[in-house]
Amino acid sequence: MIRDVALDTAVDYEFQPIGEDGYLYRLPQIQTEFLISRIRRDRYELHCELVVKCGLVGIRAADGILSSGSFNVSSLRARKERAQHLHERARLKDGPDWLTLVEQSCHLVIEADRRGEPSIDLADAEDEPEDAHIEIAGLPLLEHMPNLVFGDGDSLKSFLAVFLAGEMARRGRTVGYVDAEFTASAHKKRLARIYGDRVPRGIRHVRVNRPLVYETDRLSKLAREDGWGFAFFDSVSFLADGPPEAAEVAIRYSQAVRSLGEIGTLHVAHMTKAFEGADMKPFGSAFWFNWARAVWNAKKTESQQGEAHLALYCRKANLGRLKGSCGFRFEFDAQRVAISPMDVATNPELAEGLPVWERMSTALSSGAMTKEKLADAIVSKPDTVRRTAQRYPARFVLLPGGMIGLKAAI
Repeated sequence: MIRDVALDTAVDYEFQPIGEDGYLYRLPQIQTEFLISRIRRDRYELHCELVVKCGLVGIRAADGILSSGSFNVSSLRARKERAQHLHERARLKDGPDWLTLVEQSCHLVIEADRRGEPSIDLADAEDEPEDAHIEIAGLPLLEHMPNLVFGDGDSLKSFLAVFLAGEMARRGRTVGYVDAEFTASAHKKRLARIYGDRVPRGIRHVRVNRPLVYETDRLSKLAREDGWGFAFFDSVSFLADGPPEAAEVAIRYSQAVRSLGEIGTLHVAHMTKAFEGADMKPFGSAFWFNWARAVWNAKKTESQQGEAHLALYCRKANLGRLKGSCGFRFEFDAQRVAISPMDVATNPELAEGLPVWERMSTALSSGAMTKEKLADAIVSKPDTVRRTAQRYPARFVLLPGGMIGLKAAI
């Protein structure tokens, strides 16, 4: 409760957090509210966007909005100027003491920013299923954390993302598709080629023309209203607010994604061919790789006319051991596209990109081998085969006579 000198009365107020970076300061008795959003620190001062609404009789404002604009919460001069601006805009003979209200709102925001989120005892934290994921055509996507797929510009990444969104929608999940590359019509056409006249409902396409950091308020609102259970971002390069090579760009992007809440996300990114090993991490700062909890590299081959094969190689799995590679077969004709899972090992060109342990698993599926014979089969070295078998005791077993076998087959 505060004392409003102009009204000569005690006024109750409410103060509550809104989203990840905002607060609402309400004074129901005088039908006034301060909406503080996009809070950020700049040179040790606290800045925000401030919207002030008032519904008192006689107020002269469009839809009750007295003021809307950026505001320096830490500046005494800014507070006085905003209070004077509100007084001039309201034009009420017996209106509120605007300076008192502005001062109180600033004090509450500064105190809340200093406190931050309270600590919790880890013993009391909510239990979450380890490595919870949604599996689609053999591809495990983390259900509550960021996934990232990267590859060349013509590796069917966006087509795959639309297919994955469609499969989630078919299971009854509402998904957001944040798009900086294509239009809603273009994606609908792709879905129609995959599903015919049974295009699944529940994919909420959002066209963005600005970097993601400037779209957080809109996207957070849409995610809440539509009930997003997962979201796709296509693509990182166009949604970043600066060069992908800059660490601060990747950090701001990750903070923007977090504002959507604890939902799973998949981010489409690119790679560079400028150096050896470029297919191990996405193009840009190492923070893109470090931030995502699961990272997949996409590679495509044209197997024959009207057909393409796409392999996804797992490069990172924070919540468990590396996953096996996933493959997809795309069969194109004039009207339709059939997408189905495939074994990457059946495509010689894509099989070369499989890690040693996965090539060993494929070769040993027909029976145990000596390390020398196994090394010849997968084009590797006997010592590498032996070390790999020792590194994955849950998958391989060393048998008498220098033989190596699959544990599941023993």
